[in-house]
Order: sequence, then C-alpha cells, then structure tokens
Amino acid sequence: EFRELAKKVGRPLPDDLAVELETVAKRGIHLAFVFASNDPGFELLRAQGRRSVGRLQRAAQLSLDIIEGPDHTFTPVWSHPILTERLTRLVESIS
Repeated sequence: EFRELAKKVGRPLPDDLAVELETVAKRGIHLAFVFASNDPGFELLRAQGRRSVGRLQRAAQLSLDIIEGPDHTFTPVWSHPILTERLTRLVESIS
C-alpha cells in the first residue's frame, strides 16, 4: 500500500491515524477508546491505525473497551449506566 511505503521512507501522509496515535503516545499520553460493539469507529481505528494499535496496546499505551449491544451513540437507556461506569473508571485511573 502507498501509505505504508511512504511511512517506511519517512514520508507519512497527512491524516495518517497510525502516525497520529504514535505521536500522542510518544508524549506519554495514554489513549483510551470506548466503543459500542457494532460501532463503525472501532473498525476505522483498526483499519487506519493498522499495526500502531496493536503495538500501543501491547505497550499498555492504548486501551480498548467494547460494550456489547448499544448503538454508536449509546441510545438505549440501559447502556447509560454501563458507559458511565466505564468512563468513570477511566477517569479515576488517570487521576
């Protein structure tokens, strides 16, 4: 792929999510994502983040939390306490 070739020769393209994730992680910032299980954003992160997502997860610099059942915007009322608990736990872990 052209993006991978450009990256290998030191020429990352604009809007390169993998490079952006690495840049944030190099600043010592932990990346935390919470997705609904069928959220298209999750697949986008994996597709565009490519190997960086896996590498950052293994290095404990990126975490993914998947909540089964709700839609992208967590519309079902039953999902609100679950989302709130997960986000609270994330915030408390960095405080």
